[in-house]
Amino acid sequence: MTTKFSFFLLLSLLLHAQLVAPIDHNIQLVLSRRGYSAVALTLSLMSHPLLPESGNWTMFCAPDHAFSLSKYGQPPLMLLEYQVARHRLTIEDLSALPAGTKFQTRYFAHYLVLTEWEGVYNFSLNGVEITEPNLYDDGHIILHGVMGFMEPTFPGAAECMTCEGETPIGI
Repeated sequence: MTTKFSFFLLLSLLLHAQLVAPIDHNIQLVLSRRGYSAVALTLSLMSHPLLPESGNWTMFCAPDHAFSLSKYGQPPLMLLEYQVARHRLTIEDLSALPAGTKFQTRYFAHYLVLTEWEGVYNFSLNGVEITEPNLYDDGHIILHGVMGFMEPTFPGAAECMTCEGETPIGI
């Protein structure tokens, strides 16, 4: 019974992989070699493209061990969409912005919030440290390694229609 299930699972994954548009091979290679194999695999197997082919994007990538520590097991699509900002943001761009700056994400009406941090950089996102800046940068998509998953429940992450004086980046 286990052999039949394993064969069915493998066949399903192979068929699914052929139906999904592959992500850039360079992105997969960089992620896999730097300890982000789970992100690379997730991106390559998704039927809903997390990184669109056009536009400028930033993805904050959690390392492999964060997937096993996640309260979700396999992170849901909404959490993965929350790790993608709708702007290309280098570490230098992020360093130049004040704490409290918000970045629109692919997860509808939710923002990443630039927070203060006592580390290599003077900031973090939603209290999660950037550990490997500029992992990949092709001029349109940039990937940063982070300590773990940023949570959309972070204070200030949900859109506030009544907030005055706040203009999130990426609108």
